Amino acid sequence: MIRAIWSKQGEAELEALVPDLAMRATLRKNVEAALHHVTARTAHEGAEGGIMWRRAITEEQRRTLEAGWLRDNDDDGAQAWDYFVLYRPLPAAAFEVLAVRSTRQLAAWELRDGVLGRYPSPVPPLAACAGGSGAAGV
Repeated sequence: MIRAIWSKQGEAELEALVPDLAMRATLRKNVEAALHHVTARTAHEGAEGGIMWRRAITEEQRRTLEAGWLRDNDDDGAQAWDYFVLYRPLPAAAFEVLAVRSTRQLAAWELRDGVLGRYPSPVPPLAACAGGSGAAGV
């Protein structure tokens, strides 16, 4: 089984972006179950410069989301699909979670950088936020 190890920045951003304790627990559980080596870039995951990212959802949730099966009440409040985790591989079947990004942050960067219609990469904002205060963001 793959283990997810959370960096200090990843932990801090999780707490800052996800105030609901139950949702935090869900995200941790999903991350533990879903992290893997990413080779292709899609709306739900990608890789760039040794950093991988993935929407914080299970494969079942991904299939439901892609099929458009979400009910109106499934989007009341924060849900797992509202977050991405950025991570890198570690030795011994582990991944380090480096950061957490909300879909709201990604949408704001997409608008700011004029990349509408393409999948934005959350990696440049990670580099810009490294070492500190990127958690609050948008």
